[in-house]
Amino acid sequence: MRLLGRLTGCNGQGTVRGFSSLIEGGSSASSYTAKISQIIDSGQAKYFTVPEDWTVFQAVKQMVDHHCGSLIVKNGKTNSMVGIITERDYLTKIITRDRASKTTLVKEIMTKHIISVDASATVGESMKIMASHNIRHLPVLENNQLVGVVSMRELVKKVAEYHERHISYLMAQIQRMAIVVSTSPLENNPPKSGRSRQNSVRN
Repeated sequence: MRLLGRLTGCNGQGTVRGFSSLIEGGSSASSYTAKISQIIDSGQAKYFTVPEDWTVFQAVKQMVDHHCGSLIVKNGKTNSMVGIITERDYLTKIITRDRASKTTLVKEIMTKHIISVDASATVGESMKIMASHNIRHLPVLENNQLVGVVSMRELVKKVAEYHERHISYLMAQIQRMAIVVSTSPLENNPPKSGRSRQNSVRN
């Protein structure tokens, strides 16, 4: 798969847009070419927010309550997106550094440079972006507005589900072919060889 595109930045936020992809592999590429907007429409890219002046402890509790691995950080006055905090931020910036989560604010450890993707991007493009930037959560924008957050786990699951359906379809086709072959007249009454026909004529 070859991806062509441009990474642009605006106010410290990077948005990947305008990707075009060349996918090889026939029908097996369908899961990679599905639009992120389809995931948004299906309600599988829900996101939760947290004020930047909350403590890390409060943010982690929010993640636990919502069973999510990231939170969009917003400014309390403007309600604008100013960062993202993930479970990895908690592990690498609090736990491993022996910092107190109840006294450290979210804005002190959040990731300020946000890598995001446009809703028109594909699953394959989004996975490529996350892999190249070593991130697992990707905010999705539409008309410069946040509409969801997708995770690497969700995208891998979507691809796996497609391949599982594709394999089931192929197995069903093989079974149908086997039934057709087993009931074919050629299978039950194989043609005589040329030598057998000659012997029958001589007799």
